[in-house]
Amino acid sequence: MRDLVDFCLSGEFEKAESLHYTYYELFEALRLETNPMAVKEALAMLGMPGGGLRPPLTRLSEPNREVLARLLKERRLI
Repeated sequence: MRDLVDFCLSGEFEKAESLHYTYYELFEALRLETNPMAVKEALAMLGMPGGGLRPPLTRLSEPNREVLARLLKERRLI
């Protein structure tokens, strides 16, 4: 995200756009199910603290966990 903002602030909009579309599917996946379930799952996959979920929220469904893991792996984040 920092690179994306830096490109925009320096007027390098084509680079910013390219970077945005590189991560677009991942950005969309972070909205799977109810927020913040996918974001917290992604943080856990990255080995970062994200905290637990409070009821009524539950862990991300297995099919969506697989999608999220695939996208993170494709972008070499995990």
